[in-house]
Amino acid sequence: KRSKEMEYKNYEVVRDSDVRYFVVKAMKGKLPNKLSGKFTSEEFAKVCIDRYIEENVYAKARTE
Repeated sequence: KRSKEMEYKNYEVVRDSDVRYFVVKAMKGKLPNKLSGKFTSEEFAKVCIDRYIEENVYAKARTE
């Protein structure tokens, strides 16, 4: 059985009030626009979090 919420890389993936979907919540600070919205699975939400982190690390590395 899956839990109602899951912590993943400083974000929480929680079941939306419409139980067919999941939403991402920031554990600290503001949720990035790219992670707002509804996701059809925990796994898809995790993939989006990973992509967001990778994009920001790459962009930061290019500016340094």
